[in-house]
Amino acid sequence: MKREGTMKREGEIMILLVLVIGILINGCVQEKMEVTTTSTISAPTIPLTTITTSTTGTTTTVVSNLGVGLSLSTDKETYRSNELMNITVTINSSSKLSDVNVRVYGINARHYRLDKTEKMDLNVGTNTVTFSYKTPRCYGCAGITPGIYQINADLSYNNNVIASTTVDVEIKQ
Repeated sequence: MKREGTMKREGEIMILLVLVIGILINGCVQEKMEVTTTSTISAPTIPLTTITTSTTGTTTTVVSNLGVGLSLSTDKETYRSNELMNITVTINSSSKLSDVNVRVYGINARHYRLDKTEKMDLNVGTNTVTFSYKTPRCYGCAGITPGIYQINADLSYNNNVIASTTVDVEIKQ
């Protein structure tokens, strides 16, 4: 009888051991799953708070939560057909940002006639980018009609537009 009781106890111990091993293995698998799940990182979204001020020929948009100010200006307010336009984008930054895209686009007549992008790293302080653009003709089937056109500038960081501004220019024949 003692032998039978010992065997029963050994069987119970074996069952207990199997259960403990099962719990330990299950805990390790769950722990590994948690580590895998928490290692997934999504890109942060950047909330935008903008304050806009205007002056003659230049509009400045400030994105206050990133400490970035953007201004756009042209060397003149009025251009003739096929004239060289110099466009300056000035970025004031309170922090250093890498791989920022500065896009200048505008003069929309069925499509943007002007569309240029420059990738750069921002330093703390004033950063400047200058674009040169030859204005389109104001006559013929390939030209545009004389008038007022918008030039836009966007500043993008991590695929998010963090600042933008617009200035109007006149193009005459």
